[in-house]
Amino acid sequence: MIRRHHLGEGVRRRFLFTATAAAVSLALIGIPTNAAHAAVASELRRYPYLTDLVTTNVTINWATLTSLTTGSATYGRVGSESCTAHAITATRTSMTVGSTAEYQWKAQVSGLAPDAAYCYRIFGGSVDLLGSDPAPQFNSQIPAGVTTPFSFAVFGDWGLSGTDGTNPDQARLMSQIASSGARFAVTTGDNGYNGGTQTEYGDMVQTGPGQSGIFGPGFWTVPGRSIPLFPTQGNHGMNSVPLTNWPQDRAASTSSGRYQMDTYCCVNGTKSASYPSDWYAFDAGKARFYILEASWANSNVGTSNLYGDDAAAHWSVSSPEYQWLTNDLAAHPGGLKFAFFHFPMYSANGSEVSDTFLQGASPKLEGLLGDNGVNIVFNGHAHIYTRSTPSAPGRPVTYVTGGGGATLESVSKCAAPVAAAIGWSPSSNHGSACGSLSAPATPDRVFHFLLVSVNGSQVTVTPTDELGRTFDVQTYTFSGGGGGGDTQNPTPPTNLQAIGSTGKVDLTWTAGTDDTGVTGYRVFRGGTKIDQIGAVTSYTDTNVTAGSTYTYTLQSMDAAGHTSVQSDPATAIVPSGGGGQLTFTPTDDASIIQGSPSTNFGADPTLQTDGSPIKDYLLKFDVSGIGTSTVSSATLRLFVVDPSPSGGVVRATTTSGWSEGSVTWSNAPPSASSPTASIPKVSTGTWITVDVKPIVTGDGVVSLRVSSTNTDGADYVSKQGAAANVPQLIVATS
Repeated sequence: MIRRHHLGEGVRRRFLFTATAAAVSLALIGIPTNAAHAAVASELRRYPYLTDLVTTNVTINWATLTSLTTGSATYGRVGSESCTAHAITATRTSMTVGSTAEYQWKAQVSGLAPDAAYCYRIFGGSVDLLGSDPAPQFNSQIPAGVTTPFSFAVFGDWGLSGTDGTNPDQARLMSQIASSGARFAVTTGDNGYNGGTQTEYGDMVQTGPGQSGIFGPGFWTVPGRSIPLFPTQGNHGMNSVPLTNWPQDRAASTSSGRYQMDTYCCVNGTKSASYPSDWYAFDAGKARFYILEASWANSNVGTSNLYGDDAAAHWSVSSPEYQWLTNDLAAHPGGLKFAFFHFPMYSANGSEVSDTFLQGASPKLEGLLGDNGVNIVFNGHAHIYTRSTPSAPGRPVTYVTGGGGATLESVSKCAAPVAAAIGWSPSSNHGSACGSLSAPATPDRVFHFLLVSVNGSQVTVTPTDELGRTFDVQTYTFSGGGGGGDTQNPTPPTNLQAIGSTGKVDLTWTAGTDDTGVTGYRVFRGGTKIDQIGAVTSYTDTNVTAGSTYTYTLQSMDAAGHTSVQSDPATAIVPSGGGGQLTFTPTDDASIIQGSPSTNFGADPTLQTDGSPIKDYLLKFDVSGIGTSTVSSATLRLFVVDPSPSGGVVRATTTSGWSEGSVTWSNAPPSASSPTASIPKVSTGTWITVDVKPIVTGDGVVSLRVSSTNTDGADYVSKQGAAANVPQLIVATS
């Protein structure tokens, strides 16, 4: 959904500070106001801040007027060296901030001692730009593989200045981050509103509506001097500015990632355009951090939507980002893993909804991350807080943290796997909540960041609001994070047996072994993974075709993310029809949405039906093998992923020539006037059955359209979803 973010009336009222009150506020959080900046050189426009804290490196960044043509930084180890013990020359990039020509500077420091405290100063020519300000300090990165405890901050959707150039909520949140003890910070995207321009990033001097929402004196200027930042790309600011302002050269190069502008052409009818490609990984102790790009520009949507365009550009199996991520995950087994990207896997907001293009089993992003041991995913885009439990065994925990300073939003989508959420509506001036949390009484409880503490295999996520109050604190214990860790791969299962019968293949096996215990199995058919299951010793594959031969293998998994080699294969034949039971999966299925009449949703992993907004879905089966037999029953089976008091009404379509790759609301076949069946109340995580015998009379194409008049609609797994849960048409003959 394309949205223009603006300050709601409730937020505007919070920004009506006088100049004197604003100056007092900034002084209280430790940063001088514009008038009080005599302590620093007049040429300094952006206070120094840090990026690219990887291995033994860090980058020091700042901005000045163009009257200074050379720049440098000095640094030294706290306690044993002065802050000017070592010097490094800085490089510059020309830019315009508001009405002022400025230079953006970066000094790339290398050769730092690991996990050590350093101080630094910055210079323009021979002028100490910090004047009488004390030298900022930071801690170098923890070496890969060690178990030293550390913490990092996560926040997103920030960088907004109000009508008077202030944002007290964001300023208070920045102060909380500065005092949190975080070694570094990661954002979940949308860094600078509304377009992520250099003017909106701003500086310490120029203020006003839409100016200096990041580098204004009360914002990132406060924590950025000591806490290095790794921003994630969002849909606001799809330009070269973040590459200039947040250099991550060493992180990208050491992980073979990408940090550059690229031409994207022309997914889903979008126009050829130049956008940032920014994805990379880095290590801190026993954890690996994946900074990914899941975003798309609001101004270039084409025939799909933002989520669909991002999925086509970044998350097809042949895309550069998907290939890079697959290879890096495979090269770094075990240990803790965290992933950060903008579009939310699971959101409780009704506008910035869950991104179904990313959900589901591998090759979808959720499955790829889960299969390779990613423990927690952090997202933004929705200006709320949401915590979701794993959507299936082996999948990651997910968070949405979008309360960094932009206009807040409410929560309303509370279905599983959402476990807790809070939001705020500026227009109605009230809070909302899901799951285990209560609705907030004031918006200052929704502006927040996450402090994530890592201690060996234990990870604690502490959401903290702008006044320092914590809520929904969760502690997780993941294997592979410390104390030497689990280094052994499990053994594969043995004695795999496959038995085919009408409509299914039943698998049984003897469990694999592992020093810390086998936690589950991956199921492969014909060399392709079709499911991931728990620590069981049997499995039934119902996604089969009569008369076909299938070969299966299994792979054991442990809690550290290690996997065995694949088991010995087992082969089964599914009997042909002509009596008994036949099971068919759709040849085509797709949702169609009245509000997006020209958009095709055939690649979605879910089928949606709703009365408001109006959504239907189509199913098509090619029934064969009945011959001269008589159909004694025909049952449609669907797996529920979003509950509803009314699951929908099933009707035959008047024609069957539609295709899942091209069908839309505008060209979809109409349904017959009389319903075939009505689906009652449905619950998440269950199979439902529908009697469709009246429209299955023999061999041929069966085409169905399912609709609903209930405003709380139901969602089901589509043929693009988890293989074990795709729709089925089961036909019994006699």
